[in-house]
Amino acid sequence: EIAKQEDPTRPTAIAEMPNANFGCTDIDGRNQYFRGRSLYNLAPTLDALEAGHPRLPTIISEYGAPNTQRANFGNAHDNTEEYIAFNHEQYVREYERRPWIAGYTIWTAFDYARGNPHEGIMDEARYPKDVYYFYQSQWSAEPMLKIRSSAHWNFPVNRYMDSRVDDTHDVIVDSNCDSVELFVNGRSQGVKKGAGPFAWRQVAFVPGVLRAVGRRGSVIVEDVRETAGDPARVALTADVDEVAADGADVAFLTARLVDAQDRLEANSYGPVTFSVEGCGELVSPPVQEFLGGIATLGVVRAPAVPCKIRVTAAFGERTAGDGKYQSGIALGAVVIGAVTSKSSTDHE
Repeated sequence: EIAKQEDPTRPTAIAEMPNANFGCTDIDGRNQYFRGRSLYNLAPTLDALEAGHPRLPTIISEYGAPNTQRANFGNAHDNTEEYIAFNHEQYVREYERRPWIAGYTIWTAFDYARGNPHEGIMDEARYPKDVYYFYQSQWSAEPMLKIRSSAHWNFPVNRYMDSRVDDTHDVIVDSNCDSVELFVNGRSQGVKKGAGPFAWRQVAFVPGVLRAVGRRGSVIVEDVRETAGDPARVALTADVDEVAADGADVAFLTARLVDAQDRLEANSYGPVTFSVEGCGELVSPPVQEFLGGIATLGVVRAPAVPCKIRVTAAFGERTAGDGKYQSGIALGAVVIGAVTSKSSTDHE
């Protein structure tokens, strides 16, 4: 009523969980979180909503999946990458079946530092989780294909978190191609057609190369997972080659743990220690964690004078005694120039 008094020309809307305020606005917004077994209540809940209010314009103002950290997969709980992708698949399938739903908005795009911090479809550094590629396959016009990270093709190594020891594994591929073919070491596992995601169940694990090839018209796209050897080095990169020497500009760092052939240790977890030599300041915590062989949260700040900033990253293990980190298993470095002529907004 107050909103209409303030501006009678605009429709009103509300986002709510219970039905207490249903129908008091021109547009109703539903916040929906169906997780675990409750996910099976999604369809009947939507049908009851339509039956009770058949003429009320409705949007899904929030929906989301469980609190899931990137690269958490391989166990029976509902907070894995596999489950969060499945959860979002079910939401989209049910919403798209009901044309009376005007639209739906994800909670949330990025992980954040409060409450349930890992509900994003990307992590804090905007590095995608599997579910990001599910939405890309549904909404992008450009041909794409991505093997979900649970099929990282590095099974099993006891020192790694994902200790699945089964001889077979499901392989899920997100793609908007007309057909997708899966290969293990060059041997076809069959062709899937229709609408993705595409699933191959119980594929026998053989160390080597897992490759998916998608075709849409004359366009061919592919994605590859490879079994890695022992960790050899940290491949450290920055999002920019130069930062402004203004005491404020920053560069964002990504560390990847790779073997001697630069293959990602995609099932590797453990501490990576960042340090700065010479000028510059590390403003992120010095010790991060590799998640699926990738650490994304390193940040270095430029000094107020021109110089070369050298950042190193070391992969190590905790010592058995005092619990501190011991570096030296694998090392990597990157050099960033701090210059006077660069704008601090160039890399935004």
